[in-house]
Formats: sequence, structure tokens, C-alpha cells
Amino acid sequence: MPEAVFDLAAIIIDVADPQPVAQFYVTGAAGEVIRDDPDGVWIRINGNNVIFRQVPNYRPPSWPEASEQMQVHFDFNVDDMATARTRLEELGARTAEYQPHDPDLLAVMIDPAGHLFCIGPRVDERAR
Repeated sequence: MPEAVFDLAAIIIDVADPQPVAQFYVTGAAGEVIRDDPDGVWIRINGNNVIFRQVPNYRPPSWPEASEQMQVHFDFNVDDMATARTRLEELGARTAEYQPHDPDLLAVMIDPAGHLFCIGPRVDERAR
């Protein structure tokens, strides 16, 4: 395996109001807040740092048309699609109206700030 040139330090996501979006992901992924300041909220999910950065005039991505591009989105594994969808909606997400795939195999959802993310059934890597 080649030697790494760089390590992932963080994923930075623009939002209008960092606190509720960060809390959504902390609760949904059993993460932790590691820093909260006026410019943003830093969280850690499974060893990865995600920073929700407050930006003026934030515009969420549009879906499925692309007047505001998606640019980046999360994909999450879940144990049970229906249970996960229900719990995430209780936390403030919503299921996107347009689903380009079978929503029982990969569901597009929208977080409280309007970012798209997907959930899909956990796959046993050993079974591959």
C-alpha cells in the first residue's frame, strides 16, 4: 500500500445555523460535539471530524433539479430502513419526495438545513 500524502482532517459543511444541524447528526450517529463557537460546531462521528460552518446567505441544495448543486452528501448504513427513517424524521430530517432508487435499498433524506444524505441497509463486508 502506498504511503499517504495526507490524512483527512475534517469534512466542512456550510449551513445557516450550525447548532441544530450538528445536533441532528450527533444524535443520529451517536457522535459528540467537540467544539462549539460562533463560527461553527465541530462534531466527531466514528473518528471523523465534521464541521458545520455558519455562512451568510446559505442556500440549501435543490433536489432533484440542480439549481443549487448538492456538491457533497453523506451515505449512512442502518440496521433497519423503516426504523431509521422514522427516527431520523423524529430528529428533524425528512424523506425526499424524489427517490431515484428503490427507497428500501437506498433512501434520499434531507437534514434540518436542507442537505441531502442517504441511508441504506448495513452490508456485512464479510459476505462480499
